[in-house]
Amino acid sequence: MDAALLALLDRNLLDASREFARWQVGAVLTESDGVLTIAGTTEFPVGYANSVLRTDRTTSPADVLERARAFFEPRRRGYTIFVRVGLDQDMEAALGKAGVKAFSDTPCMVAEQALAAPRLEEGVTLERVVDEQGVAAAVAINAAAYESLGLPAAETRALYGRPARLLAPYLITVLGRRGGVPVSTAMIIESPGVAGVYWVGTTAGARRSGLAEACTRRVTNDAFARGARAVTLQASPMGEPIYARIGYRTFDRLRWYVVPA
Repeated sequence: MDAALLALLDRNLLDASREFARWQVGAVLTESDGVLTIAGTTEFPVGYANSVLRTDRTTSPADVLERARAFFEPRRRGYTIFVRVGLDQDMEAALGKAGVKAFSDTPCMVAEQALAAPRLEEGVTLERVVDEQGVAAAVAINAAAYESLGLPAAETRALYGRPARLLAPYLITVLGRRGGVPVSTAMIIESPGVAGVYWVGTTAGARRSGLAEACTRRVTNDAFARGARAVTLQASPMGEPIYARIGYRTFDRLRWYVVPA
């Protein structure tokens, strides 16, 4: 992959992290000198609610760790430092030296052309979210879906704390309905030149139905139709083979290092 595209994909992850902070009521976001720090609505330490990302790789790991400590220590909460395996070897070395262990390792994937259109069974529809009622349906789906992955439902709802912000023109959320009932969802967040797929989820009763895949195909193709050069996502380990089958490929991995309070 050429360096220009890699930089755009990396920027999408940063833009998505900023976006997640804007959704949360009372979140604090600071960004300066190559470090982005976010303190979210709750004290949950794993994931995007309380997180640190290096925005400039000339910033030293020591600087990143000290700035993170200074930001979170007065708040008495833990946090996640996100590290791109292919780009942040120095950060990984510093975290290892500090005794911080990786909590999760997720594949970074990319599609560089439109996917085959989703096939829908009778009674199944895909529709774009256009109002807060649709946002509420997507939140309910993901609150249930991500609880099985270890994210409490209350934390998901806190991350979606400002529903009106999910109707921004650079976001597209799709709901999959079966018999009129919303059971699956996916979203894209657009950034310059590319888009990223986020918040793919399905209710327990609709799993293994292909609806999450259909929603992902739909938002991916919507992004290409709107001019994206490529579409990226960070998959769960169980999602990686599904995304690979439909046309995504893994180009790097994102490690989550959790620093306790």
